[in-house]
Order: sequence, then structure tokens, then C-alpha cells
Amino acid sequence: MPSIGTSGKCTSVPSGRIGEEIVSVSRLKGGKFRVRIGADSFLLVERAYVELMPFKGKKVSPEEKARYRELEKEGRVLAFGEGLALRRRLSPMKMYRALLKKAEGNKALALKIQGILKEEGLLDEKAFAEEYAEEHSFRGIGPRRILEGLAEEGVSRETRASLSLKEDEGKARDHLPVMERKFGGLPKRERVEKGTAFLVRKGFSEGLSREVASDIRENKRERKEYLKSSFLKIRTGLEGRYNDQELRYRVRAALLGKGFSLVEIEEEERLYEQDR
Repeated sequence: MPSIGTSGKCTSVPSGRIGEEIVSVSRLKGGKFRVRIGADSFLLVERAYVELMPFKGKKVSPEEKARYRELEKEGRVLAFGEGLALRRRLSPMKMYRALLKKAEGNKALALKIQGILKEEGLLDEKAFAEEYAEEHSFRGIGPRRILEGLAEEGVSRETRASLSLKEDEGKARDHLPVMERKFGGLPKRERVEKGTAFLVRKGFSEGLSREVASDIRENKRERKEYLKSSFLKIRTGLEGRYNDQELRYRVRAALLGKGFSLVEIEEEERLYEQDR
């Protein structure tokens, strides 16, 4: 403790101790070690144990004890990262974010553990990208969307460019049943446009998307329902602003623009007049 010397300044009185003694070292499951130093206990992973080489009776200075605390924290973050990597493969970016959170914002520690995980083969950007591409291709996602998704995951341009991704027409056609339920009631032109946009969002090229969308089969019952709802919606929105002749012209023009034929529209007009 500090004392006043002859000069009047504070000086430190040496404790006479080299350091605290290691009381015990115990091997635990999972390659971990419990080291007791005085009244404190430290849980170390094997990597830290090899660095410190603790043994019962060894004297530990305050600086060395601080290193035990540091390595214990590193071990907790490393164990977290290893567990995460074993449960599911993550992109380096997502792993870093998870490690950073576990390390309470310590960027240097998160980067260090990320490097250890790479050394251990638990963090591999190329393997992640290949697995991601295979999984999303199986789910019917096209190459363009797969590459966009990998970019969002933080995968490097070089790794993305190294992937061999080809468009699979069969995968695109697997979406036809869904598109027929969604768009089968629309006129041909609108069916193709909406079907094309649907497949483009899935990551397929516009050319292939349009080709496949052209094969969406018509659902006549849904088509009639769609014509009826469209007719009523358009007419209601225009009523009160135009006389009967102008109103009819504008409603027809809007429905023709959607791809309905004049014969279909005239039939819908006739049914509408009957129901009034």
C-alpha cells in the first residue's frame, strides 16, 4: 500500500510476493481445463492451456493473471463460434457479426476468433457459397438471384465468379403450377407479363422467364371472375364523371388494355345490365 517517503512523495511498499500460486489444474470434458489461481477460477480451452502451460504450484504474476482472464474470454467467444459453425454453415460476414456481438463489440477479438475458425476449417467462404447455391437452386431460385443473395451475404466477387451456375429450364417450369393458380385467370398478355416478372424475381433470365410464362394455361372460371371484378372496379371508378356512352368507351378501353377481347367485354356488359 502507498506510504509517505522522506521526500514527502507517495511511494509503494513492495509486497514481497512474486505472484499468486496456481492451486489446481483440472481437465474437463470437451478439451477444457479449469485452473484455480488463489481465490479465482479460470476456464480455458486447449489452445489457451497450451499457451500458458499451467501446473499446480506455479507462481503467476498480475500481468500473467490478466492474460488468463483474456484467454478465458477468448475461449468463450471461440466456443460460441465453433458451436455456431457446427450447427449450420454461415458466411464469414454473418459469423463475424455473431462473434462481434458475443465479444461485446471487441472487433479485434471477433477478427481473431474468425481467423481461428478458418484455420480449423469451420469457416469456408467457398464451401458456404457452393452450399448456398445448391440449396437455393433446389428451391427453384435462378442463377441471378442466387448471386445477388450471395452478395448480400458478403461473399466476395471472386468467390461468386468462381461458381458454375447455369439456368435450368426445368427449375423454372417447376413454378408453372403456382403461376397457373396465381395468373391463370388473367388474359394471355397479362398472364405472360406477370409470369415473366414472377420468374425474373426468382432469378431467371427474362428470355427464359418469358418463354416459360407463355405456357401458363388459362383458367376459364378464374378468368371470368377476374373480368367481372375488373369491369366493376373500373366502371365504379369512372361513374359520375362521364355520360353513358363515354363511360362505356373508357371501360372498354381499359379492359382491352388488360388483354380481354371485345366479345368478352360485351358479354360482361350484357350480364351487368341484366343484374341491374
